[in-house]
Amino acid sequence: MIANLKFIFQTYSKISISILGCIFLTLTSYAQVCNEDLNFVPSTKVRTINWDVVPDFTLPFTNIYGGPSFYNSPQVIFRKGFSHLGNNQSLNLVNSKQQAIIYYGPAYLNKNQPWEILKSPYSNDLFEYEQKWRNDLLFLKSISGISSETKLNPDIFVFDIERQQKNNDSIFALASHSTTPLSFRNLNRTQFLTQFKKDHQTLYFKLVDFFKANGLSADSKISSYSDAPIWNVFANIQGNSWETWKSDKSLINYVTYDFDLNKVGGKFYESQSFLSPSAYYYFDYPSALAGDYLSYMLFQIEANKALSSKPIIPFIWLRYSFNLEVKDRFIRDWMAEASAIFPYFSGANGIWLWDDPFTYSNNEKFSTYEYFLKGQYRLSRFKSFFEGNYELVIDTPARVYNENRLPIWRGVVKDNNLLIAAHNPYPKSETEE
Repeated sequence: MIANLKFIFQTYSKISISILGCIFLTLTSYAQVCNEDLNFVPSTKVRTINWDVVPDFTLPFTNIYGGPSFYNSPQVIFRKGFSHLGNNQSLNLVNSKQQAIIYYGPAYLNKNQPWEILKSPYSNDLFEYEQKWRNDLLFLKSISGISSETKLNPDIFVFDIERQQKNNDSIFALASHSTTPLSFRNLNRTQFLTQFKKDHQTLYFKLVDFFKANGLSADSKISSYSDAPIWNVFANIQGNSWETWKSDKSLINYVTYDFDLNKVGGKFYESQSFLSPSAYYYFDYPSALAGDYLSYMLFQIEANKALSSKPIIPFIWLRYSFNLEVKDRFIRDWMAEASAIFPYFSGANGIWLWDDPFTYSNNEKFSTYEYFLKGQYRLSRFKSFFEGNYELVIDTPARVYNENRLPIWRGVVKDNNLLIAAHNPYPKSETEE
């Protein structure tokens, strides 16, 4: 960290340097929450979010609130840094320009279709799927508070598909499956992998194209959850150098790949107005892997930004995922606060704060949301740095931080000023204060 700070002051010695509040850093303990001059007292009640725990503020980003409806009116979220409501339970309470819809489960027909069961594009009943999509479109209109004859016109619409094979061995195993067309079964491995990936991308695009042709407004900004050029890898970030991540075409998610031009592209990719990569929290402290959460999140943004010029709005969930030891438990407070600040320093154009609707009824404290609000509020006090012309300062790629496990810093330069955010996700002790 000291070397990094020397770089900051040597490179930007002639401009004014600001630290985001107090420096978001500690080298000795887990006590990383900074109250500054904010009278911040988190809630102790269950199933409660105290929206007034921070003053009202705005941010120059597309920030989407997809958490529980713990408010008297959803209008409160627009006074706390959010620009859109992404909770399907309250969509009818806001206007269309404030709506952000997730369409869950478009591949789940519940009729033993290969796309649903095998993650295969072959031998699916597209007529049945179109019937499902048509009915689902009517449902989404109803929860948006509009009539069936009106076009669905949310400002943001995100597909949540998640039905593709990611591993080449798993894909090739389907070459001999009974649902695979006979004409493809005798292709060699390379030929079959290419054909399968092209056909899968085509199926993904059919879904988007159907919605655009049957009632989704052309004005809605479209994306697809986690269907960005770089998958939401966790374990293999260090398996490739940063230069390899940026240049190796085999690492590109094939539903966002132009097979003719050998680069990021294709109809499905082009249909997206912005990209929605996702990052998860897998490990809690004192696990040696817990500190990777921040470099992993920033890698998702930086790697996709390196391959695409589309805006990036990552999904962030304030709970641990997949790891059964901690699954669905809220992350640490300082993790929530850091997650509310750092994505923008790596180039994110906003954040989709998401939560699993099945957890809304849990009899637990939701104060983690308040720490997220605190982080956003702290950032808002310097929001002018992200307005107009500015330059991000990314001296060390997130992939390198992930390997070397160093304290992380990011900066943004505007005019003659530099704003710095710094955080050490690898403390040396488990002491909390």
